[in-house]
Amino acid sequence: MALLSSLYYRYQPLDHRCIRLIRIPPGRFNSGPTDDIQIEIEHKPLGTCDYLALSYTWGPATLEEQDAANAQIFTTVQRCYPVNCGGEIILVTRSLRDALKRIQGLVQDPRHRFGWSQTTNNRAIPEFAWVDGICINQDDLQERTEQIKLMTEIYSLASLTVAYLGELGQHEAQSCRGFGLAVQLGNLYQTVKPWVHLLTLDDIQNPGLYALGGAKVLSRQDWVEWAIFMSREWFFRTWVVQEATLSGPADTYIFCGSLFVLVEAVLLSLNLVFDTNWNVAVFTEVATASPRDPRCHRYMQRFAGWLAKAHPHQLVLKAWHRAAKASFFSMSYWQLSLTSCSDPRDKIYGSLGLAAEWEGLDEALLPVDYRLSVSEVFCRATKYVIMRTGSIEILAAAATRGEKRNPHGLPSWCPDYSHTVTARRPDSLIEYPGQPLTTWQASGSSRCIRADRDELISMLTLQGLQCDQIQLSYLFEDHFQFFTSPGVFEFLLEILRQPALASRGDIVESFARVISCYMGDANRRRYLEDGLTRGMTTLILWALRDDAETDCATAPSTPMVGEDLLFRVERIAASVSEIIKVEPQARKYLPQHDLLTREVTRQKKLRNFPESRNYQETNINHYGVPCDSYLNASEVELINRDFWGATSHCQFRALFVTKGRRIGLGPDILQPGDQVWLLAGARLPFLLRASSAGRMTMVGEAYVDGMMFGELWTEDSLASVTLE
Repeated sequence: MALLSSLYYRYQPLDHRCIRLIRIPPGRFNSGPTDDIQIEIEHKPLGTCDYLALSYTWGPATLEEQDAANAQIFTTVQRCYPVNCGGEIILVTRSLRDALKRIQGLVQDPRHRFGWSQTTNNRAIPEFAWVDGICINQDDLQERTEQIKLMTEIYSLASLTVAYLGELGQHEAQSCRGFGLAVQLGNLYQTVKPWVHLLTLDDIQNPGLYALGGAKVLSRQDWVEWAIFMSREWFFRTWVVQEATLSGPADTYIFCGSLFVLVEAVLLSLNLVFDTNWNVAVFTEVATASPRDPRCHRYMQRFAGWLAKAHPHQLVLKAWHRAAKASFFSMSYWQLSLTSCSDPRDKIYGSLGLAAEWEGLDEALLPVDYRLSVSEVFCRATKYVIMRTGSIEILAAAATRGEKRNPHGLPSWCPDYSHTVTARRPDSLIEYPGQPLTTWQASGSSRCIRADRDELISMLTLQGLQCDQIQLSYLFEDHFQFFTSPGVFEFLLEILRQPALASRGDIVESFARVISCYMGDANRRRYLEDGLTRGMTTLILWALRDDAETDCATAPSTPMVGEDLLFRVERIAASVSEIIKVEPQARKYLPQHDLLTREVTRQKKLRNFPESRNYQETNINHYGVPCDSYLNASEVELINRDFWGATSHCQFRALFVTKGRRIGLGPDILQPGDQVWLLAGARLPFLLRASSAGRMTMVGEAYVDGMMFGELWTEDSLASVTLE
C-alpha cells in the first residue's frame, strides 16, 4: 500500500487566494487509452498570469454514452484515467482525459491549429490552464470549500474559456450536422433579431427567411439533430451555467471533437426558436420522430422543457445581453432545476456567482461548506433569500416535492433545489409571457416579518393572518385533461347544492375565475364569460373528434374504442345541464351542453357504424367546431393556446371550497381542514396544516378567489406562525 500511495500526486497546501495551474506540453491528439498525458502543476496568486479555463462535464458527454457506461463494471464516470505529473499520477475522468488531449492538440496538431486559427483569428493559447478536476484537491473538503468561494473570480479572470462538449461519438455525422445547424440558426438569429418578433409559426418553413442566413429550410431530421446536439450533457450541468456566464460571450469557445466555434453562436439558436414560438413545432417534430429514433425517446424529457421555453443556457444569454443578474428563485429553482450535478449542495453553491441576492454574501449566514448537510444548506439558502428580498415567494416551491418526495429530510417550508426536472412547479411565480406575476397582491405590498431569528435552522417563524379553512376538495381525475374532467363540473354542482349559499351566481362566477386564473393578465378576464364557455366547448369537442379519428384509424372495427372519453363528455353535458337548472346564469361560464350532447350522440353512431365516417362532409373546422356558428380560426387558436397553457398549469393541483364559501386552487396534497393564511411578504395565500406543539407545516401556495388583491389583508391583527 505504501508503494502504491507513493505513485500518486501529493497535493501541497495552497496559500491564501492562490490557485493551481497546469502547463500541458504540446502534442498531437490521439484518443488511445494508453497515451500518456504529461502535465506540470504550479501555484499562482489569482489574477497574476493568463490562463485558459476548461468547462466540461465529469461524466459522459451524451445520454447514449451514459447508458453505455452504466452497463459496464468500470464506468467512464469514475476517476480511473491516469495523468502524469512529474512522475506522479493524478486520476481523472475519461471526459477530462479527452479534454486534456484536445487542449494538448491545440498547441501542436496542425489540424487543430488550423481550425482554431480560422475560428479565433489566430488568438493565442495561454501557457497555463485551470481545470477543477486537477487544480482542486477533490479529496480535501476544506480546500474544495475555499476554492469554490473563488470560482467567480477564476472564470471571470480567465483570458480564455474552452467548453469541451465531448467527442462526436458513434453518431459522428449526425453530431457534425447538429453542430453546423446550431451555428446556422444562431447566425440567422443575428440577422433577423431586430424584427424577430414579427416572425410567425409559418415562417419555420419559409425558404426566403433561411436564405437571409445562407441556409435552407430545415427538415424534420435536421431539427432532430439540432435538438439532440443542444441536449448534450454540457448544456445541462449545473456548474456550466455559472462558468459560461462568468466567462463572457467573447471569451468562451465550444470544442466538440475537432469542431470549434464561439459558444454564443450556438446558444443564439435557442433565442431564434423561443422568440419565434417555434419551440412547440420543434418539439412536435422531435416527438414524431421518437418512435423510429431511439435517441429522441432518450432525450424526450429534456425536450419537454422546451414547451415552456426552458433551457438552462437561456440564463447565460440573458446575463450576457441584459447585463442584469437573475433572481435566485427563477434561476436556482426553475432554470437550474433542469440541470444536474453529483452533489445536491452544488445547486446552491453553483449559483453563487449569478444570483443578485448573493452580492455581498454574508458567509456567516450562508457559508460555503461541504461539511454541512444538504438539508442545512437548502434551509440556510432559503432563509438568506427571504432576508435579502423581504419576500417569501420562494416558499411556494416547497409544495413541488410533496410529502413523499423528500430524500434529504427537508422541513415542509424548504424547497428541494436538487430536482433535476421540475414537474411540479409553482406556476404563479414563473415568468411566462402574460403570466400575472405582479398583479396578485393577497398580502398587499407587505414585506416579510421574521418573528424569531434565533430559531433552529429547520424552523421558520413568520407573521400572518389566518383567513379561512378548507371544507371540501376535488383532485382532478386527469391532470392532462383538466377541461375534459367531468368531476370538475360535478364538484361545482355539489357546491351549489349546499344550503345557506348567499348567491349561487357569485359562486359560479368565482368558479370561472378560478379555473381561468392562469390565462393571461389577472386584471383582464378576457375569457371569463363568452370566451370561457366557447373555449371549453372548443377543447372538449376537439378532444372528442381527435380521439375518434385516432381510434378509428388504429382500430376501425372496434365500436367501443374511445368510449371512456365519450362517457366523460356525456357526464360533463349532464352536469352542466343540472348546474344551469340550479343557477341559470351559469350558462355564460360553462361549456355548451346542448352542443356536447349532440356531438356525443353523433360519435356513438359513428362508433357503431365506422363506415359512415366522413369528416369532409361535415361543416367542422380544424378545431372540431362548426365553422358557421363558432369562432374563426384565429380566435380559436388564441383561446386554444391559453386553455392548453392553463391545463398545463393545473397539473398536480386540486380545487377546493372553504368554510367561507371561497373557491380556490392549490397543491394536490391539500386536504379538508387545511388553513388558508395570508403571510407578510407574499403575493399569494398559503395553505398551512396544523402540526405538533402549536407549529404548522407548509402545504403550498394557492389561488383563492376573493382574497387575491388584498381584500382581507390587514396588518393590525397579525399573528406569529412557526413552520417546521
